[in-house]
Amino acid sequence: MHFASAAPSAGHPADGLICGLLTDDLWVPRDAYDATHYLLIPLEYAFLAGDLELQRCFTGYMARLSEAVATDSVELDALPWLQHLHLVARYVRLSGDLQPYEWMCREFTRHWREADAWHWGRRPFAGIAERIEWKLATDDSQVERSFHNALIDEDLFMLALGTDLHGLQSLHHDLPRCPGCDEATQLFLAVFEHRVVWYGDRWMIDVGRWADHRSHAYAGYHRPPVGLEGAELPPAPREGQVTDSSHGSRYPSWIRSLTLALVEHEREDLVRLRDGLRNQFLRVILVPDQGRVPMLRNYMDGHNGWYRWRYATHQGAHSGYGPYALSGAFACGWWALLGGPEIVEQYRRLLEAFPLGDPELLLYAGSSTRKVHPTIRDGWTNGLMARLAEMSVVVAERLVDPSPQ
Repeated sequence: MHFASAAPSAGHPADGLICGLLTDDLWVPRDAYDATHYLLIPLEYAFLAGDLELQRCFTGYMARLSEAVATDSVELDALPWLQHLHLVARYVRLSGDLQPYEWMCREFTRHWREADAWHWGRRPFAGIAERIEWKLATDDSQVERSFHNALIDEDLFMLALGTDLHGLQSLHHDLPRCPGCDEATQLFLAVFEHRVVWYGDRWMIDVGRWADHRSHAYAGYHRPPVGLEGAELPPAPREGQVTDSSHGSRYPSWIRSLTLALVEHEREDLVRLRDGLRNQFLRVILVPDQGRVPMLRNYMDGHNGWYRWRYATHQGAHSGYGPYALSGAFACGWWALLGGPEIVEQYRRLLEAFPLGDPELLLYAGSSTRKVHPTIRDGWTNGLMARLAEMSVVVAERLVDPSPQ
């Protein structure tokens, strides 16, 4: 097993929370999705900063997960499982611990061309690969609803997994071949080539394909869509609708998967993609100087209307994500994977704001009623989120250029 060469870290009190979290079986329906959100930056930090204790905690967790997979005791739907495998694949790539490789290949193969891949209003596809290929080959005019042709998280985490495994094969030539992984890498590159729309030196993806999705039905409102007499107002969807900035925060890590997988002469286009997304974030999504903490507009095009009005996981009938209410996603740290001094500055601003006061907590903590792990639930007061901000600073400082670290 290979670890980054560095002196052992002196440790940090909040790292006990992270290591404690990693002693739990996080591959369960309640926790698998969130674990990737909150542990990806600690994982990156552990290897980029040479924190040997955190590395050991991740290694122990991955060994236990491998045992659970071997005994068929992991029972997850495709999305949380594929998102969790994104964390596992990044660990394998950074650590050099190849123990999970073969079972990850089996999981990739199962979802790539074998297991049913659901889709709105039609029979399931024979694997996620077929669904992605259909979307890339289908004109928007041929679908009943615009979002039927949008790439979803399952698609993109699937492509990232295949790309991660392709990269491992390129590094370790004695590994068993992962069928379909080379194909996934090329398809991932095709997604960015054909679905990205450039606006000078910045970009967005799947522009207009979310216009009639229910999560964005009230995006045209900047105030709660309730009339003076308390009656709910009709939906106000927007033409040209793009995805929200919370889901958009996954793209830095997906681009990093490609960067880590490809050899140097293949990475030129990825530099442009990474820099273009950073420009979009800094110039359009981020509100840098309003209040004590960085604030994000709700949508990737800078629009700040309502997101998920009256969604099932929010308290009360009239609730959801109003303007700036997705800002808390910034604290998970995935935007740090874009690197650069401007990103570092924003995470330093957040770090310096801890402990957050009530106005910042109302903005960042959100109103979701979804059940989560207690350590994550209390993250704003137990030191976890402050530590994530601190780690994000380090990660953003180390990832200035796109060469694998």
